[in-house]
Amino acid sequence: MAGSRVGANLRHRYDGDAAMKRNDGFSLVELMIASAIVVGMALMLAATFRESQRSWQSRENTMTVSFELRRGVQSMTRELSESSGQWMQVPGVGTFPADGNTYNSIQFRVPEDINGDGAVVDGAGNIEWSAPITYSLGGNNGQQILRTQGGNVRVLAHGVTVLRFRRLPATPLVFEMNVTVQRGATPGGFLQQSALGTRIRLRN
Repeated sequence: MAGSRVGANLRHRYDGDAAMKRNDGFSLVELMIASAIVVGMALMLAATFRESQRSWQSRENTMTVSFELRRGVQSMTRELSESSGQWMQVPGVGTFPADGNTYNSIQFRVPEDINGDGAVVDGAGNIEWSAPITYSLGGNNGQQILRTQGGNVRVLAHGVTVLRFRRLPATPLVFEMNVTVQRGATPGGFLQQSALGTRIRLRN
């Protein structure tokens, strides 16, 4: 009987040790499942981060494009509307022709107090005109609208891919201007582009 109790105790201890050994670690299948879950969660987080970055970059590019477009067009429209058709030139060509063709630069003059008397009209009642002003594309990557007058160059807008001027035969005192601004790059998926056209009526 004593031998039976000892045997039973030994079997109980062996069974307990085996159970403890089974609970000490993970099986290969369990490790594979856990690894798959971790990888899946990491991929989901990475995708969420990329989408958030894409959305943020897209919004930033949209605001930048809109700002540059408005700034450039408003500045040029305000100044061109003060000029006269008699001063409109195409640099390197001559008088801006009212032929319906588009040109990517323009030269003109605006009223200016040349004699310093506080008025843009001289003693004979004639308008005093400034030195020639030129709008053209150039600068950084050829994508800046440059305002050039004498030796002074000022950037009116960045990221400009299109700058066009046109004068129609039927309305020679009206200039059409088209500007396209772009920011970002296609490979990154952040490309934003916007275009704006306006009509400017000149002085007689």
